[in-house]
Amino acid sequence: MSPFSSGVRSFQTLSICMAVLLTCFACSDSSSGSSDGGSSDHRNRDDGFPSDQKCVATQGVTDTGDAGLDASAEVPVRIQPFMWDGSDWATNHEFSSAKLYLNCGTTGEQIEEHELDSSSGSTWTVSSPVGSHFRVVVELYSSDSTLLARGATGFFDVAETDEQVDLGVQLGQPGAFAPVGSVVRRNGQAELTQSRMDYRAIREIDSDRWLGRVGHRAVPVNWGDKLLIVGGADLAADLSPATLPRLTVAHDDLMEFDPNTGYFTDLSFDEAAGRIRADGADRLRTGRAFHTATPLGPDRFLIVGGLTVESAEPYAVDSIELIDLGEPPGSRVRLLKDSSGAKASLLTARAFHTATYRSADNSVVIAGGISTDGDVLNSVEIVNLDDGTVSEGTPMNSARTDHQAVLMADGKTVWVLGGRDDSNVLASTEFLELSDGATAPSAGPVMQTPRFEFAALRVSPGESDSVLVVGGYTDVEGDVTDTFEFSNDRGAEFVSRDSWRLEAPRGGLVAVEVPQSHDVVVLGGRDAAGDRVGDGEILNFGSLNDPNPYVATTTSNSTVNQRSDFTASLLLNGKVVLVGGIGTWSGTTTALDNAEYFTPK
Repeated sequence: MSPFSSGVRSFQTLSICMAVLLTCFACSDSSSGSSDGGSSDHRNRDDGFPSDQKCVATQGVTDTGDAGLDASAEVPVRIQPFMWDGSDWATNHEFSSAKLYLNCGTTGEQIEEHELDSSSGSTWTVSSPVGSHFRVVVELYSSDSTLLARGATGFFDVAETDEQVDLGVQLGQPGAFAPVGSVVRRNGQAELTQSRMDYRAIREIDSDRWLGRVGHRAVPVNWGDKLLIVGGADLAADLSPATLPRLTVAHDDLMEFDPNTGYFTDLSFDEAAGRIRADGADRLRTGRAFHTATPLGPDRFLIVGGLTVESAEPYAVDSIELIDLGEPPGSRVRLLKDSSGAKASLLTARAFHTATYRSADNSVVIAGGISTDGDVLNSVEIVNLDDGTVSEGTPMNSARTDHQAVLMADGKTVWVLGGRDDSNVLASTEFLELSDGATAPSAGPVMQTPRFEFAALRVSPGESDSVLVVGGYTDVEGDVTDTFEFSNDRGAEFVSRDSWRLEAPRGGLVAVEVPQSHDVVVLGGRDAAGDRVGDGEILNFGSLNDPNPYVATTTSNSTVNQRSDFTASLLLNGKVVLVGGIGTWSGTTTALDNAEYFTPK
């Protein structure tokens, strides 16, 4: 266990027979995933979709009701929706009309649209052709065309041999949180429950270990079709700003989350053999937290540094590991090595740093962080992915940790923003620029508010180098800010106004942009008293020509587990998935081993 403690008709179409819904999924016991973590397909290593995976035209979409399938269907894909009603899993809802979209997941191109009313039958079936990377989007509307709920599948494939494809879709109320649901078996009965980490492999290593975690990293796989959770740690005490965390154990696992099933799968668990893979295969060589996981493509990630723990003492690690999910099971994790076979390591062990992939020279730029002794670093290191070597860059002008780094549109400049040093919070920014094969810092514009453990992201409206900065801690004692500020171009001064404020000041938050609307979802964090902020906020985008380009509104409910210190990632199903962090589980404050969704408006 963890060591600390309107005029809407009755919804007929989604009145799902629970037995039908539950048999749609493979079932497992209450703490294990059961999807296959052993994919051995070899995919292209670039950022484009594989050229041999193409979506093809559909034959149509049918409303099956009780009448059976339309004869024109090639392969029926049966959609089984379910939803969280705020306190429990619900199979009866209210709606007036529903829309189904069959999309090509690789391009987003709509293949077919169909609208149903509330008198439709108990299941919906999309008639799909044979092919790969399809996706179904479901939307429910009231009689006045208000969007009530939304959900989508991840990518799915249809083979000629398939008689039927069954998929679950978790619907969500726009602007609301809900647990991630999956099917488990308890006392011989299948039921829906909140998804948890996969405990099957760890039971063979440490039967008592709790897989709750903070300091983990979550990276989308295949453009958000799935999510990979790398490492993390359980804690002996709650987190505090500007303080080294007290770890009890650093996890070395890779958990793959599949939104089609809601399952987490430990990639080191061999499904066919029913046991963990030999020799620690498909696990990190070193358990770690507060490291970096840098995407190098849709299924390749560089894992750098972080904290591990030995004899209850945390220390920074210097190792670098490469995850390649395109490799066969059992060989998907390896140490980074140079051309001679020598292990590549950081020149200075560190955690709480940034690691940014620089496409211009196929390198990863490591900046700042904290050493084992707790010293804040100004050093820069360059990992050359072509030859597996690590070299020292010119140090930054300021030592900094808990900062942010954003790659500019030119693919060769990393913008490092804010953070803190040993005693002060920084408003300064720096550009780490590639010039004549070398990386050198230059001063950037100063933020209007010094901040660390804030959110910064390059947003899509306006110029290609527009950066939005949100929230954060403003002193090492834990004071927080509700301000956000904006730089509309590289090197342009930061702009903020009195009205540019969050509803709730918070530090240690996360922010995710929704590309279709340009809205920014702000989640989690803590207030000045160190209490977790359960509400989320939406920075609703209007126009860069407006005096208030972003206007903050709060979410309609709070996180289910009152969590903070989690990761948040936008998936292809249109939802933001929150994984781990510190929150409430069974009445106890603990590092969480579960996940929940936020559905953007």
